[in-house]
Amino acid sequence: MPRDEQSKLLDTRETSLFLWGNSKRSNFFRLYRMRDAGALNPIQIGKKWFFKRQELEGLTGNDAN
Repeated sequence: MPRDEQSKLLDTRETSLFLWGNSKRSNFFRLYRMRDAGALNPIQIGKKWFFKRQELEGLTGNDAN
């Protein structure tokens, strides 16, 4: 996978789709709980949260390396 694709930032909707295959609102809250517990380290830009694709791949075991 190209380097810029690995470093891509995903918003909460895209992250929910990536991890669970749907963008239900309950999954957004699940992401926020994971953030608060320290399981994920998202970046906040303005009022939106963005998650690192590479970090998510590590959670799911879809790591390309």
